[in-house]
Amino acid sequence: MNYTIKYVANMTGLSEHRIRAWEKRYQLLKPDRTTKGRRLYSEADIEKLNLVKNLIDGGDKIGQIAHLSFDQLRNDQNQQHLPRQKKDLSFQKYSKQEISLKKFILLQALNDHRVDIINHELKFDLAYDRHQYLNEVVIPFFKELNQNKLIAQSRIRLLNLMITNHLRSLFYNERERIGLADKADIIVVSTSETQGEVDSWVCALRFLLNGTPVVHLGVICQGEVLRSFAQSYKPKSIVVTERVDSPAKEMRVEELLQEAFPNSAENLMPDLEILLLLQGMANSTRHPVLNGKARLQAFDSFDSIKKHMVASLQPEVRWLTPA
Repeated sequence: MNYTIKYVANMTGLSEHRIRAWEKRYQLLKPDRTTKGRRLYSEADIEKLNLVKNLIDGGDKIGQIAHLSFDQLRNDQNQQHLPRQKKDLSFQKYSKQEISLKKFILLQALNDHRVDIINHELKFDLAYDRHQYLNEVVIPFFKELNQNKLIAQSRIRLLNLMITNHLRSLFYNERERIGLADKADIIVVSTSETQGEVDSWVCALRFLLNGTPVVHLGVICQGEVLRSFAQSYKPKSIVVTERVDSPAKEMRVEELLQEAFPNSAENLMPDLEILLLLQGMANSTRHPVLNGKARLQAFDSFDSIKKHMVASLQPEVRWLTPA
């Protein structure tokens, strides 16, 4: 799918002039062109612009990062040191009127295809309560976006990418502020493809905001990569999220986990519990991947995984209202 520079500017919040300048001066992107010479950008181009913009917002200079690869940009964003805040800082609460107004603006912008307004309204103000932002702003908008049958799938994917960028930024800000990254009893969160990435960041933030050390691995497409991380971090649990809307996707998740944790791996990591958060799955109790694997369980909602975690893993965790 190709997009015009005007669309890309609305999607990223960057001006058309800046995008052209970065291309000319730093060779940041090399977009395709039409027969008339008009630029055409890919989803990868938009993702790269978002990564660069996030790093610049955090204090980096375009001349220092323009030459970096995708992996290097992502790593720099993950490692970027954000301003520390006091742990006893009391955050402001949005009033009911402010929440209602923000929801109205977001839905109106969605109907009017105003990506720039959506991006502005979803930006998180560090002075405000993180729980409220997640539960009353991001999650309701995410639900509305993915339930709206009138929006093109390409636009839904791009808006989901925008939501992912906002959640990722908040996650690393909080991890830096709280200082839980290197503690014991870490929980690893991942997803098997980009469709479940928003769910994975919401899940990781919920752990983090309730005081649980968590590492987010992003999108993992190969089982051996997931197993390698498990052996390195030695987490108490791995949570894999996915939006399952077809038997093929359900089978893909199963294959990923069979590759990651064959029977031999269970002997190497006997205490590791693998939790699948497969939203949209028809029957979480009879999933075929569960056969013969006592330490693996599947769930079909945040609510069901919450009950399990509170009851059997971490009774001290006070979960948020589930999505």
